[in-house]
Amino acid sequence: RAEETSCEEGSVSGIVEGPPAPSGPTSAPEVVAPGVAVRAAALASMPRPAPAWARLLRGTLQSCPAEERPRLVVLPEGAVLERGTCDGGHPIVRELAPIAAEFDVVIVAGTMVEDDGDWSGNTSAVIDATGFLGRYRKRTESAFSGADRARHGGPGIFDTRIGKVGVLICLDIEDDALLRETAAQCAIIANPAHIPYVPQGSWDIAVGSTQRRLEWWSSTLGVHIARCDLPPPGGMGCSMLVAPCETFLAQDARAELLCGPLPMNPSRRAHAWLATRIRTEQLDNCGTRLLVRASKLGTWGDLAAVAEGQLIAAIVLSSDRSSGAVSCRAEGSALHWHWDSGDVVHSLLLPQPVAAMQAEADSSLLIWGAAGGA
Repeated sequence: RAEETSCEEGSVSGIVEGPPAPSGPTSAPEVVAPGVAVRAAALASMPRPAPAWARLLRGTLQSCPAEERPRLVVLPEGAVLERGTCDGGHPIVRELAPIAAEFDVVIVAGTMVEDDGDWSGNTSAVIDATGFLGRYRKRTESAFSGADRARHGGPGIFDTRIGKVGVLICLDIEDDALLRETAAQCAIIANPAHIPYVPQGSWDIAVGSTQRRLEWWSSTLGVHIARCDLPPPGGMGCSMLVAPCETFLAQDARAELLCGPLPMNPSRRAHAWLATRIRTEQLDNCGTRLLVRASKLGTWGDLAAVAEGQLIAAIVLSSDRSSGAVSCRAEGSALHWHWDSGDVVHSLLLPQPVAAMQAEADSSLLIWGAAGGA
């Protein structure tokens, strides 16, 4: 489901707060237009041998209509079973490089436990159509990684066909300095993650705490974050796609696939009228944004089934106001909110074309995705 919130601006050491939002929505194209969108996917599956990852990834991409196929795929932390040196000869690179070339996709291959004789820790291999682009070593201390940053090789920034992609592994993204350093050099951060599974834990709480942090940083720094977390019983399943104006969440912790478009216009913002906020509101410090949450999913790993049956919702930014009315219309794979004059004040790109939408009593919209197909 999607919920709109307009919240108080937070402050973090080293961050300069921007100017206040205008009193009402603007139709300025440089702020409203999504620009080119990069389709991203978090493939949250349990750890498996490299050949099994290759079969799963190829099947997932083959089942996706070409126009809806992701250009960036992120696997979870701990996804790769084979230990060893992270280079072009590692089994995960040998297995996934042909898939990256076949589908022209950038793959951030989760993490492996790398041991090159001098250093041991969590390392992520980055692969694209040209082959092995490089590796990123986790820089915060964890069960498999030390905090000796001198030997970790610095920030992981990779030049790809979809632009510069940065990598931060799990707790790295909780470090403000690492996050700022990486976001300053790229437009998208891939975040393979693993929140340890707690049987009595709440998925909503686990997601919410991470979501609020990443939303604030995404909005403040203008960076997009594609996070992939191991599903239960491996992890808490806190995968999400976070952009400056919207967040995509799966239906629940066990959803294996999360897809969404990341609009790359760096000036885009959701300028809306201020919404009422109470002291106990959980969604704070994240600006005005849309939360897109799946309510119905297809079979795991079947992107075409998701395209045929995904049910999502998005809230209407506003109803009647003294300065005019804003209404919503669907066009292809997007929702557009506009004045009576037709001037668009905000656009939301969706994972697949819209087949139908229905207004709900809580001022939200239920959106049914169209059937998949080439």
